[in-house]
Amino acid sequence: MVFLTSTPLITRADVTFWIAVGGFALSVFNAVSKWINSRESYRLELIDYAYRSQNVVQFLICVSNLSASPLTLTEISVFGIICERMPKKIYGKPGEWNFRHTAEFPLCIPARSSKFYYLEFVDRHNGFPTLSPGKTVIFETRSTFQRKQKTVLLSSESHYLHTRA
Repeated sequence: MVFLTSTPLITRADVTFWIAVGGFALSVFNAVSKWINSRESYRLELIDYAYRSQNVVQFLICVSNLSASPLTLTEISVFGIICERMPKKIYGKPGEWNFRHTAEFPLCIPARSSKFYYLEFVDRHNGFPTLSPGKTVIFETRSTFQRKQKTVLLSSESHYLHTRA
């Protein structure tokens, strides 16, 4: 006489094993996702520029922090000249609503946000090439973790750095 025994297709050990594998896969996914979202990532956009003299150029830029962590820019340079670090008047009078001044370093941008900065570069020795639409400018930024170069094609001047106020 032959006895047929029934063996379950899925045992409790199999279920436990697949739950453990799924949990491990989710923790790896979460760790990688958190690392990708918090790594330094930002965009620099040129809003306006002004050629004040052979030795002074000014820029209005927008820095957008694309990461989930705060961003700190410690230095920005153009044509090998580092941006002035202490605030200088752009236009308006201190205390009035339209007063604008250059950025004070370091620049701190909260996670997933953008900030506008006026920058001034002074080269007392060689001077700067003339800025005009169609020319390119290379911004070199230094942050807490890396140094990046961003090439920007100059478009038409805007009104932010070209007011009489």
